[in-house]
Amino acid sequence: AAADPQAGVDEYVVYRGGNEIGRTSGLTYQDNGLTADRQYSYQVSAVNGQGDEGAKAGPISVRTLSEPPPDPPRDLSAEAFSASAIDLTWRAPADAGDVASYRVYRDGSPVGTVTGTSYRDTGLASFTVYEYRVRSVNGDGDEGNPSNAASARTLDGTPPTAPGNFRGTALSSTQITLSWSAAADPQAGVDEYVVYRGGDESGRTPGLTCPDNGLTA
Repeated sequence: AAADPQAGVDEYVVYRGGNEIGRTSGLTYQDNGLTADRQYSYQVSAVNGQGDEGAKAGPISVRTLSEPPPDPPRDLSAEAFSASAIDLTWRAPADAGDVASYRVYRDGSPVGTVTGTSYRDTGLASFTVYEYRVRSVNGDGDEGNPSNAASARTLDGTPPTAPGNFRGTALSSTQITLSWSAAADPQAGVDEYVVYRGGDESGRTPGLTCPDNGLTA
């Protein structure tokens, strides 16, 4: 408290940066609506019962606290879209009030920023595994902790080669056996072979031969 033995102290005047911002009859004052992590200068003076203002105390400097970083996104998942693109989706944090955007990281490096909860990463190498994380970003550009990691492999960029040495042998009046040598696919490998008769698919097999039965002599 300030002192005025004759007229007494009626109120206090608070100054920020040399400008009056408020008055109070008590011994505390709360200054609201400030910017995070910024230095402010204050002074305070007393006014007696006759309206006379005394000398100012201060100045003192006080820095506001930094805003906490936003919470991380939840449930990040990754899925191959093509040989050169992977689709990412995630859920917003439970408390997303301070989230202005999301920053996507591929293998530890930022690759894009979006305001929604999905992202398509393009220009990738075929049949390659990539790992992703996403961070929430607030209005000041501060990033929060990363989300869970999610990985996906882009699709195979080329189809397999044609089977070689394709030939057929009649075994009876109703059966022909077809055979061929293995096709090649260096990235994804060959899973099965599709057999066509007269342009229409007639069967599939993981092996290198296929009997065709029930034919006309």
